[in-house]
Amino acid sequence: MMAVQRKFSSDDEVITSNRVKGFLLLLMILLERLPAFLVRECWNEKCSTGLVGTFDARSIRRIEPDIVHLHWFNSGFISLKQLRKINLPTVWTLHDVWALRSLFHYDNGGWWARLIFSWLKRKKLRLWATKNITFVAPSEWLAQQIKAVLPSAVVHCIHHGIDTKIFKVRDKKAAKKELGLDQYERIILVGAVDLTEDRKGYGLLLKALQDLRVREKTLLLTFGKNPLVSALPMPIKSIGLVNEEDRLSLIYSAADVMCVPSKQEAFGLTALEAQACGTAVVAFNATGVKDIVKHGHTGYLAEPYSTDDFKNGIYHCLNNSYKYGQAARKMVEEHFSISSMTNRYLVLYSSLLNQ
Repeated sequence: MMAVQRKFSSDDEVITSNRVKGFLLLLMILLERLPAFLVRECWNEKCSTGLVGTFDARSIRRIEPDIVHLHWFNSGFISLKQLRKINLPTVWTLHDVWALRSLFHYDNGGWWARLIFSWLKRKKLRLWATKNITFVAPSEWLAQQIKAVLPSAVVHCIHHGIDTKIFKVRDKKAAKKELGLDQYERIILVGAVDLTEDRKGYGLLLKALQDLRVREKTLLLTFGKNPLVSALPMPIKSIGLVNEEDRLSLIYSAADVMCVPSKQEAFGLTALEAQACGTAVVAFNATGVKDIVKHGHTGYLAEPYSTDDFKNGIYHCLNNSYKYGQAARKMVEEHFSISSMTNRYLVLYSSLLNQ
C-alpha cells in the first residue's frame, strides 16, 4: 500500500490521506515554503521546514502495516508532528540530506539561515533519535553523511535500480537519426530537471568545454528546463524537459559521452540511466556519483572540481566510448537492476520483522 500527497491514478493500492483539500491544501503548501521569504538562499535552493503537513498519520493505523517505508515527504506532505505519531518499525530511504540539515535539502545555507533555523535542526535530530528508524542511503557518500551526524543510527546502503528493459542499448546512428541529429556528429550530452541549479555544476562544465577541441564535428546536446546558453567552440541544441522514459533512453543512446558535473548528488540517476544505454559517463570523483561510474572502466571520474581534468575525461571517454559503453551496460545489469534493489529491500524488511 502506498500513501501519496496527490493521487493521479485509479490504483486501489495507492491512497491519499490529506486532512485538508482544495484551497486549504494549497495554503498549507505555501506555509511550508514560508522560509523562502525569510532566507535569501531559499529563493534558489530547495528548502522545507517539515512543520506543516497535510497527511493524517491515523490512516496508517487503519491500514495496520508491519513496516512503514518513507521516501521524500516534504512540500507540505508529512509534518514532523505527524511523523512523531508513527509508532511502527520505519525504513526511511533518503534522497537528499534534508534529514541532517535545518532547511536545505543539500546546502547548509548561509550564516543567517543557520542562525535563525538552528532550532529546527535540533528538533529534527531529537525526533530521529527517539524513533525506530532504519535509514537507507542510495550511495556510500550519503550513508557516511548520515553516520557523521547520527553516529548511533542504523544505516544501510542500497543503490537505486532502474528498468533495464526501458533503458537499453540502441544503435547510436539510428538513435541520432530518430532525434533529427547528424549521424556522424559526436554528441556530448548533459541534462537535469533544471540545468541552472547550482549544485548540478553546469558552470563547471561550461568552463571545461571552453577549451575543448575535438577533430570531429561535435554537438552539446542538453535536456531539462532553462537551457544552457554560452559561447562555446561547438553548437548547443536543447531538447527541453523530457518526461517520457522511452524518449530519454533514446537520447542517452544517441550520445557518445554523458557529462554529470554535479557538486553534490545523493545518487546520480542520470549517470546510471546513461550507462544502462551503453554511454560512457564523465563525473567528478565526489558524492553519490562515484558509486555508479567506475573510473577507467565505464567512464571517467575527474578530480573534484578541476575543470581541466573534467575536460580530459571528456576526451578520454570520446576515445573509448564503445569499450566503456559495453562495460557500463554490463555493470548496470549485474548491480543496478530493479530486481537487485528489491531483493536487498526484502532482506532488510525480513530482518526487521524477525527482530
